[in-house]
Amino acid sequence: MPARRTTAQQVTGPPAVPVPLNTKPILSSSLQVLAAQTRQAQAALVGAQASLWPSLNLNAGVTRSANQLAAVQGTSYSLSTPLTWQIDLWGQLDAQVQAALSALEATREDWAAGRRAAQSTLVQTYVSLRTAERQHDALHRAEQAYQKSLDLTLTRHAAGVASGADVEQARNQLASTRAQRIDMQTQVAQLQHAIAVLLGQAPAQMQVPALSEAALKQGPAEPPDLPANIPANLLEQRPDLQAAKRRFEAANAQIGVTEAAFFPTVNFNVAAGYRSREIGNLISAG
Repeated sequence: MPARRTTAQQVTGPPAVPVPLNTKPILSSSLQVLAAQTRQAQAALVGAQASLWPSLNLNAGVTRSANQLAAVQGTSYSLSTPLTWQIDLWGQLDAQVQAALSALEATREDWAAGRRAAQSTLVQTYVSLRTAERQHDALHRAEQAYQKSLDLTLTRHAAGVASGADVEQARNQLASTRAQRIDMQTQVAQLQHAIAVLLGQAPAQMQVPALSEAALKQGPAEPPDLPANIPANLLEQRPDLQAAKRRFEAANAQIGVTEAAFFPTVNFNVAAGYRSREIGNLISAG
């Protein structure tokens, strides 16, 4: 029996990002390019498979001639249906289909690798956003504390207990903390916009819900524990390795196409047609 393949979720457990980002499709420009390449490879496969079957065409023509002796002009109508079939004696067409199929599977693996990279960037951006929100909350609480400290220092200075240097120091601490808090607030907005762009949406149309007070007090969640021994077949499922494997198979199939080109091509051609001076007879004969 073949060995059971281990999935990444069996190793790491369920996703630890409790946001609707997991259910939203990632519509970045790079993924759209990879999707277009996949559709192009699929069309190439359909064209290669079509070459295995006979080709049937329909030709229609009109011929106008003049008899120089009687000066009588005549028009004749023709209809023909040629059929062409390339007999694949040397396996050239089969090799072309196999090469196109492997190329299609390689582009699909490229799309999966690009999607996984986009998901990784999305998760990293989300974690950075939550970290920035916690830092912003800590700076906001520190700003409130420094504001109270400045008010107390002003009161002590008015009573003649604190010096002017103490007041300036308290003001500098408050101004520095406030500037850090504003910078962190800007960073939070930038990370929210980055998440919207990764999801293919305008920043004004999407707003990531902020952490609640309970979540801010609770602290970040612990990362999952990875086992010491990870199954080797998990590495085989990497999309970049699968894409390289499919391209290797496509190159081998292309070698077969090149080798078959040394042999003559055998075609089976059949044509049937009808000619008449009256178009009505032509249609009724068809």
